[in-house]
Amino acid sequence: MLKPSFPKRKRQSVEAFEALRDYIVESGLRVGDLLPPEAKIAQDLNCGKSSVREALRILETIGIVEVMHGKGTVVKEFNFSRLFRNLPHGVWINKEEMLEFFEVRKAIELFYIDKVLEKITSKEIIQLEHIFNLLQKAVDKGSEFHQIDKKFHLTLIRITGNKTATDLVELYWNFREESASSLGITSGKARQQVLRWHRNILKGIEAKDAKRVKAAFEEHFSNIERGWLRHN
Repeated sequence: MLKPSFPKRKRQSVEAFEALRDYIVESGLRVGDLLPPEAKIAQDLNCGKSSVREALRILETIGIVEVMHGKGTVVKEFNFSRLFRNLPHGVWINKEEMLEFFEVRKAIELFYIDKVLEKITSKEIIQLEHIFNLLQKAVDKGSEFHQIDKKFHLTLIRITGNKTATDLVELYWNFREESASSLGITSGKARQQVLRWHRNILKGIEAKDAKRVKAAFEEHFSNIERGWLRHN
């Protein structure tokens, strides 16, 4: 049975969301299992049906349940992608948190270098070469350069086939776009350096030389960190 277990100072929809979330876990519900009807949930939680509907919408938005017309609300297979896509636009994180997120991104990309080199195809290498050429042409165009830089890194991590790793790297770039002053490449000279690091990464990939690629990534990341610390 569903039961409210939170202080009354919370909005009813928040209580309903938390109670439903706990109910799914404690009841051991699996993908495809039905939740109780809205009327039953509202009765058990002693709250209005509108609060229950709002709670279900939240659960659906973050990918925990799916409302199926004619059947009811069922537990859905969780996927990080849906959660990341539904983060509010304009979320702002401070510079310290941004640096921590950068360290997570760095760890992911370095960890997967061997797998990228193992799986990458000739067609994907040509695609990376094309992206690098675009990066070279955009070196004097700040925002365009940033977008192509992002595309280069996302193209690489997608080769791993690990959707969660890809989503986390993409989320880092999205946060960086929202926090423009954090870890930003603001000058033409800085973009020239970034271009050089990407050239070294690409040359290592073309040679299928993991040691060379890792060294190029390490140089790239350590210089970004040093630049961030100098300006903060």
